Amino acid sequence: MSKFTHAALAASIALAASISPAAAGNMIVQDGVQSVDLTPAQTVYTVELKEMSDGTNINAANVQVLTDKVTFRASGMLVCEKISGIRPNAPLGAYIGFGAFNPTFGDAGVVHKAEFETGQKYYNNSQNSWVNHPATVENWEVPLNSLKNAGKPTYEFDALKIFNAEMQKFIDNGGTKLDFLKQDRVIEVERFLSVYTGCRKLNGQLEVTKLGYGTDVEPITMKIKYKGNPNLLNPIAVAVAPGDNNQIDAGYQPLKITYAAITPYAPTYVGKCPANLKFRVQIKGQGKGHVKFRVHGKSDESWLTENMTQVYESGPRIFNAAEGGTDTNFFYEVPFSGQDVLNKTINHQFRLAITWKDEKANTYETHYQTFATKDWKRRCTPQVNVGVGGGNPGGMSYDNGPGANNAGSLNIQAQPVAPSLQKAAPAAAQRGEAKPARAPAAQAPARATTPARAAPAPAAPAPARAAPARQTEPAPTLQVAPLTAEPAPARSAR
Repeated sequence: MSKFTHAALAASIALAASISPAAAGNMIVQDGVQSVDLTPAQTVYTVELKEMSDGTNINAANVQVLTDKVTFRASGMLVCEKISGIRPNAPLGAYIGFGAFNPTFGDAGVVHKAEFETGQKYYNNSQNSWVNHPATVENWEVPLNSLKNAGKPTYEFDALKIFNAEMQKFIDNGGTKLDFLKQDRVIEVERFLSVYTGCRKLNGQLEVTKLGYGTDVEPITMKIKYKGNPNLLNPIAVAVAPGDNNQIDAGYQPLKITYAAITPYAPTYVGKCPANLKFRVQIKGQGKGHVKFRVHGKSDESWLTENMTQVYESGPRIFNAAEGGTDTNFFYEVPFSGQDVLNKTINHQFRLAITWKDEKANTYETHYQTFATKDWKRRCTPQVNVGVGGGNPGGMSYDNGPGANNAGSLNIQAQPVAPSLQKAAPAAAQRGEAKPARAPAAQAPARATTPARAAPAPAAPAPARAAPARQTEPAPTLQVAPLTAEPAPARSAR
C-alpha cells in the first residue's frame, strides 16, 4: 500500500470535497503519521429481498427487504512517525465509516460512522524502541436503514432502490416486470469501508503541539439476494358458459398494453421555426383503466443533449380496449436555434414510454415502460413576408427568424407609376444612327414632284440613366415619348 505525503497531496486535496471511490485501497496521511491501514476481515455482505404477496397477480407484487442489519468486520493499524514525542492521538481515537473518510474533509463522504479501536505502533525515545499494540478484528453492527443517505448517492446503500433500478434496466432492454419478479436474482454493488485516526506530538509538559491525521479506504461488495415468486401471472379471467356449446365468456381482463405508436402529422417538416407541431399517440391492448405517457427526444443539433430529454408528459387518459384503446394528440414545439441551421436537415428521435393503472388498481405502475420509438426530420427555412395594405403596399422581405439580424436581406418594393396612352418610338438621331442618303434615280422624263415635307428637328437625346438605386429607393420610371413620323423621301420624276 503506497504512502502519500501531505505536501504532495496539498494541491489535490484543496480541490476535492471528499475522497473519491477511485482512491479506494490507498491511504492518505499528514505529517506525523507514517501509515494507516484498514483490513476488512470480510469483503462480501449479503442483504436478502423477497416477493411477499400471497397471490399470483403481478399487479399486487410486494417486494420487501428481509435483512434489518449488517455486521461489518475489520481491523485497523496506525503507525506514527519516528519523531521525538510523537504518540497515537488518544483524545482523537479512531473511527470506522461506511463511505470514504478524508484527512482534510473528515466525514464528508461517509454515510455512517462509529468509534473504532485500532492497533498502534510508535517509537519510544526514552527506551529507544518501538511500542507495538497489535490490531484485532472488530465487529461493527449497523442497522441497514442507517446506510441510506440520498444526499450521498455514491456512498449510500439502499437495497430496494438498487433493486428497482435494476428492474427498470431490465424492462428498458425489452424484458417485463413479470419476468423480472418471477426469477431469483443476485445483484452486486461496490461500496467502501474506511478508517480515520491520527498521531500527536507532545512537548515536555505533555501538551499537544501538533496533530496529524490519516485515512484508508477499502472496497467491499454488497450483495442483494432476491427470492422470486414463480407463481406470478398476468391473469385473465376466463369462464365457460354451461349449456352454450362451450362458448367462452372473457369476463374481466386486466389492463395490458400490446401496441403503441407515435406518429407526426407532418412526416417531414420544412418551414418556419419556431413551430408548434402536432403528433399522434396510439395505445392498444386489453382491459380497461387509465394510461399516462411521456415522450422523450433527442436530435443531432446542439440545443438538445445526446441523452433523451423529456419533451412532453401527459395526464391520465381513459383506456378501453373494446373502444380502440387510447388515441390522443400532443404538440411539440420546434425551436429556432440560429441562422447557422437554416436550410439544414435535423434528425430527431422520439421515444414513447407508458405507465398504466388497471380499472381495479389504486395506483399506476411504478415505472414507465418504453413501447415505441420514432425517427423524424425537419428543416427550418427563411420566410418571405409579403405586406398587403397599410403603409407598405406590395412590400416583400425575407425573415431570417426571431432575433436574427436581417440587415442586408433582400427587400423588394413596388413603386406606383402614372399611366400614359402615348406610344414611343426612338428617332434615328436618338439612336445615334446616321440616315443613309438615297442614291440618285435614273434619268426619266420629268414629272411634277410633290414638295418634300420639312424634316422635324431632331428630338433631344434621352437623359442618361442614373446609377442603380439602393434597395430601399424607388426604381426609375420609364418616360414615354410621343410617336413622331419620319419624313418620306422625295420621289424622282420619271
